[in-house]
Amino acid sequence: MIPRSLPMSPLLRILALLLAVVPVLRAQWLTQPVELRPGWNAVQFHVDLSYAKLDTLIGSDASNPVEEVWLWTPAVGTAQFVQSPQVPTATISQWSSWKRALGPASELHSLPPNATCLVKLGAVGTNYTLRLKGRPVSPRNQWTATGLNFLGFPVVAGEGVAIDSYFNPAGDLLRELELYRYNTGELDAGNPARVFALRTTKLRRGEAYWVKAGEQFNRYFAPFEVVLQDPRGVVFGRRTGEQRIRLRNRSTRTVTVTLAMVSSEEAPSGQAAVSGEPPLLLRGAMNTTNLTFSHAAITKTNGGSWTLTPAGQPDSDIEVVLGLDRYVMGGSEGDVFAAILRFTDSLGLGQIEIPVAAEAGSWSGLWIGDAEITGVRHSLARYVRGTNGTTVLGPDGRPVRLESMNSLGPVARPFPVRVLVHVEGTNAFLLQRAYVGLDASTNRVVALREELLGTSTLASARRLSSVFFPWSATNQPWAFNGGFVRDGVVETRVLLPYNDHRSNPFLHTYHPDHDTLDAGFSQTLPRGRESWDVDRLVRLRIRPPGADFRSLTAASDRIDGVYEEVLDFLGTGSESRTYDISGSLVLRRVSDVPVLTRN
Repeated sequence: MIPRSLPMSPLLRILALLLAVVPVLRAQWLTQPVELRPGWNAVQFHVDLSYAKLDTLIGSDASNPVEEVWLWTPAVGTAQFVQSPQVPTATISQWSSWKRALGPASELHSLPPNATCLVKLGAVGTNYTLRLKGRPVSPRNQWTATGLNFLGFPVVAGEGVAIDSYFNPAGDLLRELELYRYNTGELDAGNPARVFALRTTKLRRGEAYWVKAGEQFNRYFAPFEVVLQDPRGVVFGRRTGEQRIRLRNRSTRTVTVTLAMVSSEEAPSGQAAVSGEPPLLLRGAMNTTNLTFSHAAITKTNGGSWTLTPAGQPDSDIEVVLGLDRYVMGGSEGDVFAAILRFTDSLGLGQIEIPVAAEAGSWSGLWIGDAEITGVRHSLARYVRGTNGTTVLGPDGRPVRLESMNSLGPVARPFPVRVLVHVEGTNAFLLQRAYVGLDASTNRVVALREELLGTSTLASARRLSSVFFPWSATNQPWAFNGGFVRDGVVETRVLLPYNDHRSNPFLHTYHPDHDTLDAGFSQTLPRGRESWDVDRLVRLRIRPPGADFRSLTAASDRIDGVYEEVLDFLGTGSESRTYDISGSLVLRRVSDVPVLTRN
């Protein structure tokens, strides 16, 4: 098919708009070498080159002999030819071009993922290896039974694979297959030419062909297919901990698919640097005793393998669950960790490369904690006694303590405690209540008071509270000291005044012996007469997640730890009693809004 210089096709315009709207995490980098011969070459790029313009990728190198790049953008479902690929039937060209001589004036400025192109090499007399670095993408070939298809195949890298060997596992496809290949030189009636020597002609990775198979609809582009949960690849972002992919056998044979992790190359100039490889986990079988999943680390030498039965049979289509161990990933917020997942088959035919990326996040946001108090240390002690058995008093007139009983004793039944924590960076605040919703400008907020929310969206807002901490009209939070970080310990103090009828547990407002009032109900009694101050030291200890798959991969939205309190009951003078409580704590993030709206 001879390209013509006509306006950009509607499909290309739509594709350009989608690329501008859909965010693409460009963090994995791989160089695709393409062997070009003088004249016209058919090429499929298995990497995404849309991050840079062709004037930069190709045109900026004066020693690069590439003169033209023509992108094929067919209208889906429309016949592209009747008798041969040299005679287009459409009145509007399905080609868009970049020409070195035109530079920025060319209608084609950048290449989308999986671009299939004609590349013209100048008359240099020798072959030239074009090396372009991009982000690997999963094959997304579309097949139409009404005409030829201009596409490449994810052939295993190397010397190539014979055409009949590659398509034999596809059943009847090879019998109807017509394949046209571009030879060196100019485009004419014999270029591209149909390939008849299917046993000796090899498919090569990065080379494109015109292909049709009669009226057959084809889903076979390699012996197996990798179906992604996210079309961009295995993208964990800042919070996701699990991603699922499906492996499907598209052949008539039993195929074993093997996974290996490949390091990303260095990022091109102007692109985000790669901080390292993400610590990936492969989910295994479930333990029916505790309902947890086993797991194995994905490495460069061992990523796992799966045996798929022939297409259409049970176990020809399986789910693979990948996890990210964020707890050990580390890094600062926004750091990018990336690699490439390379899938190959036991037939030695296909090689599919999938990008995997994750960003280091933070714990900022609102968390709800469920604590279970399982241990209590009572204010019990042994005292010194005299020879006659009486208690010995010290200079202050108080009994002399011999020893304290400092061990935490188990409780008969765990006591539940709800904890609300808002994290801003490494700073954390203990809340009695929080309001989650939209403000008057429809921005998502976590607010301290209801009036800070938009009145028109109150129906969708939520109030979260904990009766375990004292209510106040202003709802001022208690600031934790210490950094809210891995393996960290944070503390704050919550005071329950002896005369606060809303929170102090010693007060009974309508009982004359516990209302802090004298017999005439006119004077407030001093502290220690009928009620004590309660000084609560609240301590949260952050611990590593559990060793099972779900705990490791949920580390961005779940924090395991220990909840502790030291309660000092303060009476008259230096009179006091101390109690300690302790138990397990699980915090779960319910909002990632990083700022607490106070006013």
